[in-house]
Amino acid sequence: MKNTHSISITNNLLKTTLESLIKHNNKNAIVELLANMLTTSPNGIDYFIRFSLGEPYPNLPEINTSGLVAINDLVWASDDREILRNSVFNKNDCIEVVVLELNGLHEYSPLKISFPFVENDETSIRTANISLDRFIVDDFGLFNEDLAI
Repeated sequence: MKNTHSISITNNLLKTTLESLIKHNNKNAIVELLANMLTTSPNGIDYFIRFSLGEPYPNLPEINTSGLVAINDLVWASDDREILRNSVFNKNDCIEVVVLELNGLHEYSPLKISFPFVENDETSIRTANISLDRFIVDDFGLFNEDLAI
């Protein structure tokens, strides 16, 4: 049995649901593969249940989309947080970022992003993986497009 937030789903229920969705002459092998993949991915099973209940697929930012991420969600080390807070790139405790890759919704952090980091008067580009809810889309094109790698 797999718990996803407050919903529990048994392996048999998962397989029955998959079987009802898949119409293929090799359905049993496909069901086994997908069931095993879904039960090892908390986000994968969570999204599977949500989609099965009718929730639409989320809007994902495209590669090279710019946005903002809160400094506290971007770096964990307190020294790095302090450097970002004091940098010219700080915008209300957020940093401009650019989406580099989409890792897949089944991943804990489905977005790989890049962001500028200034240390010892040298600017470099760092990367991080973040969750969808931490990414604030730049709907108005206000951010620097030079961050794309």
